[in-house]
Amino acid sequence: MTGAAAPPKGGVYQPRNARASALWQWVARHGRELREVGHFRRAVEEQVLERFLRCGDSHHGFARIDCDACGRDYLLSLSSKTR
Repeated sequence: MTGAAAPPKGGVYQPRNARASALWQWVARHGRELREVGHFRRAVEEQVLERFLRCGDSHHGFARIDCDACGRDYLLSLSSKTR
């Protein structure tokens, strides 16, 4: 037997990179353009896109998670829960 702790049953934590998605990059690139041309009919449409860009960005909120099994900690970026 070794003294190393077994990995958690769910596997190894893999943080997501929201900015790597094609949708995030498109919204970041063209969102301002849509606003300037007046394509938003309601204020909520613009708010959803702004929340989408902030979703998963640790600059807008995160939690520090401590793993009891392995003793490590990591940051979990908060989600805007916008679908």
